[in-house]
Amino acid sequence: WKGYDSTKLNRQEVTRYRSNTMRLSYLGQDRIDLQESTKALAQKMADPNEFDLTQLKRVARYLKRYPRAVLVYPQQSMPRFVDGWVDSDHAGDIITRKSTSGLCGMFGKHLLKSSSTVQDPIGLSSGEAEYYAAVKGGSFLLGFRSLLEDFGITIRLNLIVKTDSSAAKGMLSRRGLGKQRHISTRYLWIQDRVARQDLTIIKVGTKEQLADILTKPSSQKDIARVSELVGLEFREGIASKQKQLC
Repeated sequence: WKGYDSTKLNRQEVTRYRSNTMRLSYLGQDRIDLQESTKALAQKMADPNEFDLTQLKRVARYLKRYPRAVLVYPQQSMPRFVDGWVDSDHAGDIITRKSTSGLCGMFGKHLLKSSSTVQDPIGLSSGEAEYYAAVKGGSFLLGFRSLLEDFGITIRLNLIVKTDSSAAKGMLSRRGLGKQRHISTRYLWIQDRVARQDLTIIKVGTKEQLADILTKPSSQKDIARVSELVGLEFREGIASKQKQLC
């Protein structure tokens, strides 16, 4: 409960908090290392306190150390698969008890999309939270394949959802609710897609999971590991094509 009873900020500080949080949101669109912290800060925008401001300052210190990051897309042959790495942090919000979904979409060696979002349904178990994260990942994969078809690219891609949860894999691979009878039917469509082999579910190790840093605060070592795998490089200086400011 630390921080939830901290002193409220005055009007000027609230304005500064909201402004800087939205700047982080802009930067975080293509920086996988900022997305989880930005999500957590944005949740407090309505009524931030001194604890939230302290958390914002921690992100600012991190940005001071790593001000520039570049997504590198190396040349590659046309991949035959798209990976949707999915993970969750069950009941990570101590007030609402909502979980976080992390998604990292990879097209071969290229990062297509990464996101850290709060789940709308309240998962009653870690397996259920992982299931909801997988539903989000499956939606992204099917949407990306449809986008390629709109561009006239009709190659058959293998869509692979990668989760580190055995429970979620079991729920995705069966038909119907089973013992999870409280789950809304709106989240069961993915089971049909898996049964029709439109999606493939693969269990991966927790230490291999790329989406792990998108669900909870992570160490610099874990951030560096994932950044290297998705092609995010930290560089010095400014880009040569960047607009020069006086």
